[in-house]
Amino acid sequence: MGAIQSIAVPLGEVHGVHGNMCTDKTTVLIGLAKVPFRQTEGVLFFQPREAARCAPDRVESRTGAFYDGVIPVDHPAQIMPIVEASTAQHLFLEEVHFLGRDAGMEAAAKQLFLDLRRLGRHTYWSGLPMDFRAQPFELVAFLLGITSHPYPRDTSCAVCKRMPAPFPQRLYFDLPAPADDARFLADTPEQQARKRLRYEPRCSNCYRCPDTMSPQLQQIFAAMAEEYDRGRRELASPADPPRS
Repeated sequence: MGAIQSIAVPLGEVHGVHGNMCTDKTTVLIGLAKVPFRQTEGVLFFQPREAARCAPDRVESRTGAFYDGVIPVDHPAQIMPIVEASTAQHLFLEEVHFLGRDAGMEAAAKQLFLDLRRLGRHTYWSGLPMDFRAQPFELVAFLLGITSHPYPRDTSCAVCKRMPAPFPQRLYFDLPAPADDARFLADTPEQQARKRLRYEPRCSNCYRCPDTMSPQLQQIFAAMAEEYDRGRRELASPADPPRS
């Protein structure tokens, strides 16, 4: 009798670009996706819809690098059917920490990455190891454990210029956001304009995250709410009749 032979499919490699805000993680990820041999073998580029800074089908970095034809997703479960229907060998996921917004999504995302690796597909991700509260993103911590090719990115502190600066400082009107603020919040143009939201890297000495909103920030938001309500009332009231 002939021997029974089994063919082992090599595991797909996992590449991870991780670091604080303003470390050009997205630029590195886009550069990896645009390498000619990966384009020839096929690229699928995903991003969480909630994390999109511009259009949902476009990833754009702060340096101006961009990648079009991105597939926006709302849940990790949406990714595998697209992958299985494609012959693309290289799968890219931007702002991957947004795929772990709750316990169910986090579990699905972890299983997704394990399944992609078993399929032999090469997976590339970028994400923040910590949130603005300096707490680890559980999904990213898991991914760092299975990543075969990590690309750590670092930068200097926006305040004192020292390195390393691993803490993502969330700011409203240049004031630290409180710890009871929403955990997941992208710095979209709308958020930047409405709340003057921005992020910057901080070292351990310069990082701040108060438990509650500061009185100064409370006053700013209260004034904004009053101005908003005044505008609504003016729009709702009938216009004065023209004088004869």
